[in-house]
Amino acid sequence: MPFPIFVLISAIASLLDWLGMMSALAAVINPLMGVFRLPAEAALPVILSSIRKDGLLLFAEPKTLAVLTPLQILTGVYLAGVLLPCLVTALAIAREQSPAFALKLMGRQAIASVIFSWVLAWSGTLISAAAFTTTR
Repeated sequence: MPFPIFVLISAIASLLDWLGMMSALAAVINPLMGVFRLPAEAALPVILSSIRKDGLLLFAEPKTLAVLTPLQILTGVYLAGVLLPCLVTALAIAREQSPAFALKLMGRQAIASVIFSWVLAWSGTLISAAAFTTTR
């Protein structure tokens, strides 16, 4: 049963992209990228990767790679990869346990992902700055 759900999720994501809603969502999320020390260009890969895990490939686009540091790539890929679980898995958990249980689980995962991504971005920046200062 997971394959038809994946096809449905892919179709919905494609439709939202075709309608321009992904770009609109990216525009809303752009300011939030600063919380993770990410440029606005990382918004769309984070959104698409949260919906479909193959969206992580957008971080490998030359235009995106050109503006991201290795720490930003790590932060963006981590945030996008674990912000939401695979939707097929979430639907299976909802079916086996309950929708409330699945939503609670997804909420805890999202909170942990945001906190760890923030710590990763800012502590990595501090470590990089300290390393740069000691090498000069």
